[in-house]
Amino acid sequence: MYLPIIYLIICILINCAAFILGLGFLGQILVLIMGLNVFILQKFIHRDLLKNLGFRKCGLVSLGKGFLLPISILGFISIINIFSGFVKIQSLSEIKNPFNSGLPISSLNDLLIFLLINFSILFILEFFTEELLFRGYLLNRLSIRMGEMKGIFISSIIFGLWHLPISIWLIGFDPIRTSIYILNMFLLGSVFSSLFLESRSLIPVAIFHALWNTLEYNLYGFANQTGLLTGTNRILFDPEEGIIGTAVLLIWAVVLFSKKLELKKGITQHAT
Repeated sequence: MYLPIIYLIICILINCAAFILGLGFLGQILVLIMGLNVFILQKFIHRDLLKNLGFRKCGLVSLGKGFLLPISILGFISIINIFSGFVKIQSLSEIKNPFNSGLPISSLNDLLIFLLINFSILFILEFFTEELLFRGYLLNRLSIRMGEMKGIFISSIIFGLWHLPISIWLIGFDPIRTSIYILNMFLLGSVFSSLFLESRSLIPVAIFHALWNTLEYNLYGFANQTGLLTGTNRILFDPEEGIIGTAVLLIWAVVLFSKKLELKKGITQHAT
């Protein structure tokens, strides 16, 4: 039971070291290697099938949720921000994120192309790194030994802590902003986990994760960079670093957990 937790803690420490040493792209290669090491652990240590890591087909409903959930959540946050005056809409040329830095976006067609490129790259990266590590491996192993609810809670805490070095490296040491960011990553991890457990497939949750990052980076920018929507207080309006994001993600997490508890209760009553 403890091996998956220990392995992910080691991964977090390696991730911290990569950021401290400024390894950049090499650091991302290390993260990919950490994800691929899961195959060895699953096959030779746990003696389990690789498909149980999430390498399986999923239904159209789960696939649809992978696309619709990030659009719905970020759309709701954006509507609140725009109508409350927390953000204003900038020109397309102001969008800055890791994938288009230095490259101009002057039209809607340019934006759509960048979104497609962002999503395609991130889908592959998230599938074989964070989703394979945290949902396919950690959540899966914890759920087997401790049950789904405890598995979601513990894996989401570790997922939140995983983002600590990223936060400090990108936005500096800001206790309030970093704390909100880690909390939001915990909540987002809970939503990811619930979606994964519905289908036991990495495909929907990797779609969700990749589309979330694609839209979030382009709408709100990346770290201290600007996006299509900008404001003066990121602690307030940002989906990942702000309290508006906290409130909306908390609502979604509660809704998903409530449905899971109702389903579990119904199964228990039917069994008795």
